[in-house]
Amino acid sequence: MKKRNLIVALLLSLAVFAGCTDKASDGGRGEFKENEKDDDDDEKPEEVTPTEAPADPEPEPEPEPEPESDFEGYMSTEEEILSFLDGEWVLNEGSNMIQSPEELFDTLTFDAASHTATYHMAYAAEEVYYDFELEDLFPDVPGQYNKLVLKESGTTDGYPYSDGNVEIELSVWLASNGGFDALVIGDAGNAPYNLLREALGDYRKAGDFWYFHRGYGENTISGSGRFDQKSAVKKNAHFFALKYVEYGSECSLQEVEFIPETIDLSGCNEDLIAYGYADNGHPFETVTYRYKGQEMMANSGCYDPILVEVETDSNGEITSVMEYPQAVLGYFSVMMEGAPDAMRDPATFQAMDNKFLGEWGHGVAHEKLLISADDPQTGGYYVVVNFYGLGDATGYANISGDKLVINQGDFLGASFEGELEIDNKGVLRLKITDTDSEYFDVGNVFEYPEKD
Repeated sequence: MKKRNLIVALLLSLAVFAGCTDKASDGGRGEFKENEKDDDDDEKPEEVTPTEAPADPEPEPEPEPEPESDFEGYMSTEEEILSFLDGEWVLNEGSNMIQSPEELFDTLTFDAASHTATYHMAYAAEEVYYDFELEDLFPDVPGQYNKLVLKESGTTDGYPYSDGNVEIELSVWLASNGGFDALVIGDAGNAPYNLLREALGDYRKAGDFWYFHRGYGENTISGSGRFDQKSAVKKNAHFFALKYVEYGSECSLQEVEFIPETIDLSGCNEDLIAYGYADNGHPFETVTYRYKGQEMMANSGCYDPILVEVETDSNGEITSVMEYPQAVLGYFSVMMEGAPDAMRDPATFQAMDNKFLGEWGHGVAHEKLLISADDPQTGGYYVVVNFYGLGDATGYANISGDKLVINQGDFLGASFEGELEIDNKGVLRLKITDTDSEYFDVGNVFEYPEKD
């Protein structure tokens, strides 16, 4: 008799001992009656011939752990970004989006299948060729593919610049902005390159941007006809975005995820901001928003991407916006926690905005001065100045008559104050009125003759 019958008999004995006289079941293995004799008590179990145990299978190699990240935004694929990049992009001269069709502009063309790129210099009809790869610029934000690495593979005989075997690392912003696609490229931080010098001009510095576009409707990746702008406007919302263009009382915003980062800059840990594409169903699309109460506001329409923090009302109109200036390496400066507490009143700021807001041109010993709108509680203006190529000085500014007065200024750990005024030739002048910096003195004047 098989072993299972011995087990059944044992179970039956236990049931009888407990006083069970009704039918008992062994779980579907058969029925037994009360006082039924077990004739197999003395029967020996069948002998089982031992068999050789099968060999243990080879253990499968453990998969490599995924990089840890707190990022919850949109995880793009390399194929998706390659599809966006593929084709010819036209260089914008400066930040002006309105270009004469008869003019010739430099182009940057990507071939996604072969991972090659060609920069074409229009005025000389010369070219430089690259192999390229996509990587993540921000180590804690995987799946963004926002670093473009170019390596020169050759040039035409007359091309005037060459980077040779140096790998050029560039930060990349991508957006389908209304009727056209936008490509924004900036130095990712490892050197100033001849390619950038040719495209941006000798006066630009690391951290500046290089603007491209393509298509006006029919050639865009998503196209305004396939995207419901109205339903995408966020109401009663607080979010971060890349602001691309302002026109009249409207602006185009590409929602992104806010990511705080601490990175080592020249031996000092700096708290900065990175961004990731938003998990909103349209991560590369911009959406048009209106400024509340600023229907008559005039904007230049210039292309000036910057990270902003936005609040909207129940109609989806912007009630507050704060800009985070570009810092370095594709990161943005941390200015203050949270969104501005109050909307800037156009009646108070409009005239001074028209005079002062924007990026002012380049002197001999310093690079640029940028004035942006800020929370009225901090004065209404935020000023970023690059002195001597050493780094950025920052400060908040108040309106004083026809001037802006900088207070809370900081440059490499030293404080300063100053006055900003525009002379009758349209030159912006910064006069230092108080400082403990070793790099300039009270009374020093710096001039910025151009406004982009």
